[in-house]
Order: sequence, then structure tokens, then C-alpha cells
Amino acid sequence: MKQLRVAVVYGGRSAEHNVSVHSAENVSELLRKAGHLPLALYISVDGKWFLKEQPLPGENGTPVLPWPGGPQPLRDENGKGIAVDVFFPIIHGPMGEDGTLQGLLELLNAPYVGCGVLASAAGMDKQLAKKLAALEGLPVLADIVLEKGRDWKEAAHAFAAKTGFPIFVKPVCLGSSVGITKVDSDDALEAAVLLAFEHDTRVMLEQGVPQAREICCGALGAGRDAKASPCAEIRPKNHKFFDYDAKYLDPEGFDLLIPAPISDAMEQGLRAMTVRFFGAIGGFGLGRVDFFLSNDGNKVYFGEINTLPGFTSHSLYPSLWKHAGADMAQVANHLVELALERKKNKDALAAPRLGR
Repeated sequence: MKQLRVAVVYGGRSAEHNVSVHSAENVSELLRKAGHLPLALYISVDGKWFLKEQPLPGENGTPVLPWPGGPQPLRDENGKGIAVDVFFPIIHGPMGEDGTLQGLLELLNAPYVGCGVLASAAGMDKQLAKKLAALEGLPVLADIVLEKGRDWKEAAHAFAAKTGFPIFVKPVCLGSSVGITKVDSDDALEAAVLLAFEHDTRVMLEQGVPQAREICCGALGAGRDAKASPCAEIRPKNHKFFDYDAKYLDPEGFDLLIPAPISDAMEQGLRAMTVRFFGAIGGFGLGRVDFFLSNDGNKVYFGEINTLPGFTSHSLYPSLWKHAGADMAQVANHLVELALERKKNKDALAAPRLGR
């Protein structure tokens, strides 16, 4: 493949801004190794766009704007077009992983890496993702969703009385365990809900599995034709669960066991479920599906899907494929190839016929 100008889109307006910056650093290096020219396209916390020489935070680059219908997908403040062959979004969370950015790239008629609008939106919404997983036959845990501005206390306590503890309280549309609390008693429930409401207008209470094991599996490819990575088990250390601190702030916050110490039958079953669900939501390019496993290893439950998983050098998704023997520069290149192929297939469709 010839050298391509790949705009790595990072930063963004979500609580996962800093994680995105580190993902962009790694993705840019991988693209260089694959022979491409990465362009650092930074979106600030207040939504301003900057083209920078390196994938770093800060509003010190060239201000740019998307240019729908223009000769190039981007332009600077003087109206000069900026050529981009492919966009590589690596913004995690709202305004990046939820279909909004993907919709803008569709309006630009530009090829881009990763899931499309529908799969991104469905994957970010934990309630919707669980409903789709259940329709696909994946086992899910009981949950209830509370809405900000409505009376919720009675419903929350009734749910806790029905399911027992632990209960996980989480924003419906956020990632990286931001705003999530593991609740072990009724006294702590309301504070956990209020914390989650600081991050979203909808909050999910989800039945917990006592001493649950967390297993993850990566998907790479197009829909049901995607390949599944080996499974890994995440074991938090000195944390109640795999929270934000364990993921990003504590260098010894967790152990990652690859392959996961599970039976061959369970391994194959989880990999099959990963591809099945990835295909069911129209997943494309990359994704990671997380599962909860009972402590005895006999019962498994769908947790969530990440349609733009962390891509730092030590993130779960790259670690899964490295264990499988994959060259991550080749993985990045393959994601670019998939993006171009999808765009080619869309361009081959019949043009819309305009009415009178």
C-alpha cells in the first residue's frame, strides 16, 4: 500500500480525553511503522479542532474545520484545503465513540477507521447494548435505568432489595469506568447514584456477581467475519473492581492474564459470542467485548462492548493481539485498509435519485 495521510483524531470533550491522547501517540507511531504519514488532529475539551505536528494535548496547532462538500475534508482558517486520505478516530467516550464523530465523517464523505454510526451509538449506550445482546442470545444480568430529574430513590432501593448486593451503579453512556461505583450496602446506594448522575442523565443499576471474574476478548475485522483474539482475565489489585484508577493511575492496579485461565470450551464460547455480538450490532474494524464470569467459571454474562477501545501501548486491546502474535503496525494498517474498502463499497452503490 502506498503512503497515506492518516488523520489520527484524538482528545475530545469526554472524561476520557487524556486516555485518548495516549492512544493517539501509540497509533501514530504504529502508522509510521506501517509506512504512512500520521496527522495529529486534536479536538480540545471545548470542541476546537487543531492540526498538530505531534499527538499532544494543548491548543497550539493550526486551527482547522471540517469541510463538508469541499474539495478536501478539512480546511484551515484561511480556507485552504488540507488533504486527508483516511481518518483514524481514537476518541473514547461521548462525542467520539458514540456515533457523533462517525456521523460527521460520513457527512464529509471520508473513509474512517472503526465502527459506523449505528454500531458506535449502540455500543456506547449500555442499556441498548444489553438489550441487543439479550436478543442475540447472550446471557445478561438484571438492571434498571434511572433518569435524572425523575423520582428514582424508591425504584433504586426496590431493585437492590430484589437482586441483593453487590450492585454496580454506572452512567449509561460513558466508558473507562468513569463514575462507576460498586455498592455493597443499601446505605451507600443513593450516593453512588448521585455520583453517576454527575456524568450522565441516565444511570444504570446492574446486578453484580459476587467475586466475579472479568474476561475480555477483542474483535478485528468486518462484522461476523471478524476474528476474535485470545481471551484475557483482568484481576484488579488493591481495588474493589477494575475502575479508572486501576486502569490508568495505578501502575500496579491490575494483573492481565493472557490467555485467561478458563477451560477451552469457555474460551471458544466467549470468542464465538464476541464475534456474534460484534456482527449483530454491525461492528466494523475493531472492538472489545467484556464479560463477567462466576467465580467457579461456570456462568458467564455479557458486560459491554467498547467500539473504540484504548489503544495505548499497554491497553487491553493491543495486548490481546500481541499475545496472538500480531504485529500491531500491521493491525493498524489493516484497519486503514478496511476503512478504504468500506468507502469503496459505499461509493459503488447506486446514487440517490432526487425527487422533484
